[in-house]
Amino acid sequence: AIEAYRVNGSSSFDEGTIFRLIVNGTWRYMRNVRSTVTIGEIFEFRNPPHVVDYIEPSNSELVAETDAVIDAMLYHENTPPFIARRLAQRFTVSNPSPRYVAAVAEAFTTGQYQGTAYGESSSYGSLGAMVAALLLDREASSPILDFEPSHGKLREPILKVLGVLRSLEYEPFEGDEDINLVEMEERVGQAAHKAPDVFNFYDWAYQPTGPIANARLHAPEAQLLATPYLNGLLNGLDSLVSYGLTSCNAGFGKKRKEVQCTKDFSKARERSRGFLAFNPSSVNASIDELDLLLTSGRLHPAHHELVSATYYQQLAQGKSPTHALIAALRLFVVLPEFHASAHATFSYKPPFNPPPLPSGKQPYKAVVLLFLYGGMDSFNLLVPHSGCANGTDLYKEYEEVRSVVHIPKVKFENAGTLIDETSGRQPCAKFGIHPAAKF
Repeated sequence: AIEAYRVNGSSSFDEGTIFRLIVNGTWRYMRNVRSTVTIGEIFEFRNPPHVVDYIEPSNSELVAETDAVIDAMLYHENTPPFIARRLAQRFTVSNPSPRYVAAVAEAFTTGQYQGTAYGESSSYGSLGAMVAALLLDREASSPILDFEPSHGKLREPILKVLGVLRSLEYEPFEGDEDINLVEMEERVGQAAHKAPDVFNFYDWAYQPTGPIANARLHAPEAQLLATPYLNGLLNGLDSLVSYGLTSCNAGFGKKRKEVQCTKDFSKARERSRGFLAFNPSSVNASIDELDLLLTSGRLHPAHHELVSATYYQQLAQGKSPTHALIAALRLFVVLPEFHASAHATFSYKPPFNPPPLPSGKQPYKAVVLLFLYGGMDSFNLLVPHSGCANGTDLYKEYEEVRSVVHIPKVKFENAGTLIDETSGRQPCAKFGIHPAAKF
């Protein structure tokens, strides 16, 4: 149903008419106006709707317009699939199928998944229903898909480190209860609460050069596979499983002045800030239990044989079970199953590179995306110049507010970027466009 409200008892539809309708299960109010900004004769764009008075804005108008902007973004039809894809990449797979994205988006929109409501009521924007869909959907839980080469995802470096600490039962020594992982952003490319910007540690659409890019797949976490980060991660994990949390051998622990690094495992552990207390239930079950804890039971038979041989070789040489376990762990943290969530496959043949296809000499259309680093200072892009309503000098207000970054009037005139507003619908008769943004 759509309801229409007319201002001041008007009998016809005009710019003051307000429509009330349901969008994504929520009542929305929309004004009967479409505002277009025209610059010159060929360039135009749609002006976002606003409720704030240009000359004398009130606090209530500012609050209303801010709420409207947030609602417009929240209830936009692209928001559910946008969030669904991003969360699927973080939780389960780097390349979720359209069906999977649609199922998660629907759960976000309806507040339900497979007939179960999450929260007090089924409502738009339910993160509970969305997470249920992410984790319970067949694309996230079917073990058969682990054998599909394009399925799964790379694990983030910081999650690998935390996974080892939790799975292998890290225990701090007395007085070192806090876990202090030092300079992780420089060593592995990630650290808790230290993302370089709002776009995360890596690009969601990143495609490493080679088979993944050729197959048009994404591997966001692969952007952190730079050689310095790889060396830092592997050295740190090797130190962690060997000596505990320490700075020795490029470990992740905080350095102690009084501690001297040593190759003796027992002495090194005594001087660390904590150690991995995991103790297998039996010698014969050691590798299977490590497979379950560190690689979710996905250890390839060839790798299982390799790790087992190393483990039992240590025991045969008279080493203790602890030394044998450390030798096995040092292999585990370099295996592909530890670094990705899919089954490892082996191919000893060189990859086949098909010959390039000849050009069909047909015309085509291309979408060119320009990503410019930085931001646009919109208050300096379009500046009120003169001829403002009610005799108000909006340029003077702009000059006072923008202070040292304001653009003097003469610069607009010298650059030829002064424009006349002829529709009579804007607050000023003349506006200045930033001198660097000539059209």
